[in-house]
Amino acid sequence: VGLRLLLALQVLFQRGMITLLLLGLVRGASADWAVVTGASSGIGEQLALQAAQRGYDVVLHGRRRRALHRLKKAIEAQTNRRTKMVIEDLSRRNGAKRLHAACDGLDVRLLFANAGVARVKPFIEDDVEAMLALNVCASTDLCRRFGKDMARRGGGRVVLTSSLVGVPAHGCAGAAAYAASKAYLRSFGNALHDELKPQKVWVTTVLPGAVDTAFARTADMERSLVFSVPGGRALGVVSAPDAVARAAHRAAARKRREVVPGLANKAYALCAKACPNI
Repeated sequence: VGLRLLLALQVLFQRGMITLLLLGLVRGASADWAVVTGASSGIGEQLALQAAQRGYDVVLHGRRRRALHRLKKAIEAQTNRRTKMVIEDLSRRNGAKRLHAACDGLDVRLLFANAGVARVKPFIEDDVEAMLALNVCASTDLCRRFGKDMARRGGGRVVLTSSLVGVPAHGCAGAAAYAASKAYLRSFGNALHDELKPQKVWVTTVLPGAVDTAFARTADMERSLVFSVPGGRALGVVSAPDAVARAAHRAAARKRREVVPGLANKAYALCAKACPNI
């Protein structure tokens, strides 16, 4: 009798394990997807990696195929999550539409509208058209397209990468259009937070300060005073990309309206809100 009982328990255990395995495969096949724009490096790279670590399959968007391919391999090796690469220039006409179309059939429940570019030049000497097309138009279009999908499916999260430079009411001389584009994203994200909340689509705006990335180097921001503050990284004046990404994921999970990563940056944001014209 004891042997029969053991054999019966073994059969049940094996069947249970098979059932759990099948359920795991089903879940894997129907997993939620995260879309991360500007995932080639910096904050976007960390957002994508951490999304996979949190259990999402990830659409990796960018313009640099080799960098995206390295990230794809790293994510698949470290997390066993699925990835999809989309090479697209969002500053071009219908770029956001093409990215959205490339995600057709995927259950996208998390969007990081992170791609952006900075222009730090005197306004009348600069060409800002491509920057505004990417920072403002593409981000707006992506929120509309993916936000509509999420509302139809019963919920989701959208995270917009704005900037601390968009907080002061007087803008930023020397980077006027760039600062204005980030102020737009902050205003837009805050309004969407309230507008889409009833449809269970939660919108969070991230306001990083100086971040140690290729983005800053490309825009020649590393010459600015903020990068020269003694102990700036330890104080949180200059943030690491992974820290910004963690703050963004945490805020999105908690359905926060906005988040400012870094203690020193939080203090600056509070001062800018209290005295907007200083």
